[in-house]
Amino acid sequence: MDAQRSQRILNCISVIESIEKAGYISRKQIADETDLSLMTVGKLCALLEECELITEKKEDKSESGRKASICSLTDACHPCILNCADTLYTFTAKGPIGGTDVSLMHSSADDIGFEDKLYQFCDRMNDMLARIDHMPPSAVCLISDNTYDDGMLISADGSRADIKKLSYKLAKSGKHSVYTPASTAAAYLEGAYNDPCVAAVIGKRLSFAITCENQLKYNSSAVYPNALRADGVTLGERLQMMGTPDKESVLAFLSALASFFPNRKIILFPLAESNGTMTCGELCRYAVSAAGIEDRCTACEDPLGAMAEGAKRMYMMELLKKHI
Repeated sequence: MDAQRSQRILNCISVIESIEKAGYISRKQIADETDLSLMTVGKLCALLEECELITEKKEDKSESGRKASICSLTDACHPCILNCADTLYTFTAKGPIGGTDVSLMHSSADDIGFEDKLYQFCDRMNDMLARIDHMPPSAVCLISDNTYDDGMLISADGSRADIKKLSYKLAKSGKHSVYTPASTAAAYLEGAYNDPCVAAVIGKRLSFAITCENQLKYNSSAVYPNALRADGVTLGERLQMMGTPDKESVLAFLSALASFFPNRKIILFPLAESNGTMTCGELCRYAVSAAGIEDRCTACEDPLGAMAEGAKRMYMMELLKKHI
């Protein structure tokens, strides 16, 4: 993708995020918030309206004079996010215009099958949504470290879940996208940080993705490095044997990232998963201190919420790439 097209898409994302934050907002207010010129905002809003992602109407004013155009998002901009990267599944959907997001959590018994666990999660979220005020999801964004292939999500043991069928449970359109945890973390960082970063996700697996300024490569493959060695075995072998990372594995992982990317900050996304006697947060604190990289590492305060924002950002880019 050429730089000009990439920048235009990023500017559209900035406009959409300003509108979403306010609910209803004028072009002048968008220009003030995004530091884009009023002329540029006008062209972008016209494009987004043509793409049916926003609507514009003249503000209601009793006095005479020129009325400003007030922008709001259409239903197409409101996917729901299913984060299944951890033992505790989380669900995020858009609340009423001007309101906060709806965030729900779900846990299942260990003996439930892979597909049944996902379906149970979606059924429970549907029941919860029926009791509260929310905007109907336009699509489903699933965050998972399992393999996705032609509508099917495939776990490490070969179990399969029909994501196409699952999506219709939550969104009438049945539209869906599947993203890796690390890619959504990197997408969030692209909008939140000005400097190049590495997103390091610490959960049931270890993965990372880098921010690629103005190139929109958020879907960088999550990497589970098998060439790194800890106590005589590769990191991949160690993780497979243990089933979940231990503190020495996290130390090897973060030390490698610090060496691979010496000029980038490392933003940690410790998930809620408990690894033996230590939480992911505790694993990260040990590894950062032992590696002596305190000045390079920062922990994301709300990793699950940030990943949901990253998934939404990636989904909006998919929509925009079809029109720009």
